[in-house]
Amino acid sequence: MRAALELAGRAGICIASVCTGAFAVAATGLLDGRTVTTHWAAADDLAELYPGCASTATSSISTTTAS
Repeated sequence: MRAALELAGRAGICIASVCTGAFAVAATGLLDGRTVTTHWAAADDLAELYPGCASTATSSISTTTAS
C-alpha cells in the first residue's frame, strides 16, 4: 500500500484518508509540512512517529443536553 500511495502522490493524485488512515499516508512522507487531522486518541502517536507533519486531534463524539 505504501508504494501505491507514494506513486499516487508523485503523480499529483489527490489522496484522502479518514481517522487513523493518516498514519499510512504519513508513512510515505507525503504529509511532511502539512497539517494533519486524526482521531484524538491517536494524535500524540502520530506526532511522535511522524514529526514532519503538524497533527491536530478531532473528536467524533458530540454531546447534547436536554433543557
